[in-house]
Amino acid sequence: MDSVRAFWRALPVLAVLSAVRVQAQFVEGGQVHFPLLYSWAHHDYMKALTGRAVPAGGAAVYFPLRGNWRKAYGYPSAGLGAIWMDLREPVLGRVGGIYAFMEFYAGPGHGRWRGVFLLGEGVAAVSRPYDKETNPKNVVFGSRWVHAFRAGAALRYRSPESHAFWEGGITLFHFSNGAWKTPNAGLNLPGLYVAGGWKMPGRP
Repeated sequence: MDSVRAFWRALPVLAVLSAVRVQAQFVEGGQVHFPLLYSWAHHDYMKALTGRAVPAGGAAVYFPLRGNWRKAYGYPSAGLGAIWMDLREPVLGRVGGIYAFMEFYAGPGHGRWRGVFLLGEGVAAVSRPYDKETNPKNVVFGSRWVHAFRAGAALRYRSPESHAFWEGGITLFHFSNGAWKTPNAGLNLPGLYVAGGWKMPGRP
């Protein structure tokens, strides 16, 4: 529980960094995002614990990448994101995590509309992991700390009058400990999301 609260308390810090235009060489932008996810039962024995609509909230900051290699990949971006969600099931509780990510782009580098593809990996904390005595029904998370994976694809619109952008698309979150501690079915959460943010001039 304390670990999840710590992640949740960190979100406002990332949100502030996302909202303030930090004119520094280490931060080139930020965003806040709001996914609406679905807890998917990829095993039949999970159905009693899943099948819920799961609203979530998160934020991210972008860090500059350097080097000529970027041109071959369409000048991708990298950053650090945070996510928090209530799984809408008392047995599972809440999940909060952080992840490093990269964004790849499709479309004109200086156009208003661009396709965005995201891949990220990190770590998350579960508020109510399996416990033989206090939480024996949790077959999804066998440990408090789990691996976090995120993928997504979106359409981004950049304002010609400012550095702001808005985007909407599809996303997938996956949480699992790799079965190093069982039971651990893991959890997939596909869904939709909207986001808003800013990028410094000259960034995709």
